[in-house]
Amino acid sequence: MNRLQRGGGVAGIRRYGAVQTLVTFITMAIAEWRKLVGEVRDALSSHRRHRDAAERELFHGRYKLMSKNDDDLPVV
Repeated sequence: MNRLQRGGGVAGIRRYGAVQTLVTFITMAIAEWRKLVGEVRDALSSHRRHRDAAERELFHGRYKLMSKNDDDLPVV
């Protein structure tokens, strides 16, 4: 039994099409959001890795940078 035989008629088919379009749009929006979150996560972890490498190279693991300002580094 198809949609026309169930009594939905043309309006039922249009409504189904609109719902399907909405579901497709929401699914695509969720997929794009997940991609964006993944890119931000990767950028932050890359930043953290580079900062750790710079600290190891400059201070040989003895000190950690706490801000972008050098005023908080101890005087040795």
